[in-house]
Order: sequence, then structure tokens, then C-alpha cells
Amino acid sequence: MGAELERNKLTLEDQNGTDGNNATIVNTSGVLAITGIKVGTATIAANGSAVTVTHGLGTTPTIVLFAPSQNLGNLTYATLGATTFVINSSATTGTATIVLWLAMKLG
Repeated sequence: MGAELERNKLTLEDQNGTDGNNATIVNTSGVLAITGIKVGTATIAANGSAVTVTHGLGTTPTIVLFAPSQNLGNLTYATLGATTFVINSSATTGTATIVLWLAMKLG
């Protein structure tokens, strides 16, 4: 996959071949470069308050975003590393909760 948006001078290159889950977006004007993006889901167990995510980015993310499928109070992340990060919640529920996440590396 490859695409160019000349007006904003953005280039999108699929670094993984077919899945588009490891894209590099480069702003050729030098304003912003996202050198890696990974997305996925993680499950916080019933009555649990944390989950370790293996992000597969290959480097420590600059930005991590997430959205739970139900209210878990305040969500924070910790222990950012080249292979994992931890999502912590301030509340628990009686059922497992899926959390959508996105990890990005700015270059």
C-alpha cells in the first residue's frame, strides 16, 4: 500500500507488506513524522485493574491512546517500553473489559 497527498506532502507506506498495521507517515515539510503505528485490543480481566499490552512497535511509543468498551474510571498507562506497556484502571467491573489501543512513535 502506498499513497501520497501532495497538498500536505504526506506519504503513507505499508512497512509490513499487506496488513497496514505498521505504517510510516512522513510529512516531508518536516513538521511531523509518525514512524510507526500499531493498534489492537487488550482485555482487562473481570475484577482486574491492569493489563500488559505487547504492542509490537519495536520501539518505545511516543503516544499511547486507548478506549475501553465500558466504564473503568480513569485509565492511565505506565511502563512504556520497546515491546510492552501497561494499561491501569481506577475501577473494576465484574466482567472482562476490552480496551482498544493505539501506539505511535513520532520521529
